[in-house]
Amino acid sequence: MHFFVSAGIAGTASTITDNFAAGFAAGLVPGIAKEMWDDNHGSRFDHEDLLADIAGCLVGAAIGKNLHIALYREKVNIVMTLTVP
Repeated sequence: MHFFVSAGIAGTASTITDNFAAGFAAGLVPGIAKEMWDDNHGSRFDHEDLLADIAGCLVGAAIGKNLHIALYREKVNIVMTLTVP
């Protein structure tokens, strides 16, 4: 669960911002916050969950960055097709 949520957040942020680091950070902050919340509310800080968050952020941010590139390239091709007779 941690992997997929972090990957989704990181991928979305990376696609929107065209920035791997921004996507990675956006995906990691909620994971760290959740583990801190767990630690303060009767559960424990789970390092394995945090590793899953990190892995998800890496995968999601990489996919998001590549998706942004692909979407931008397609957008440029569409614009050039419409403007060049």
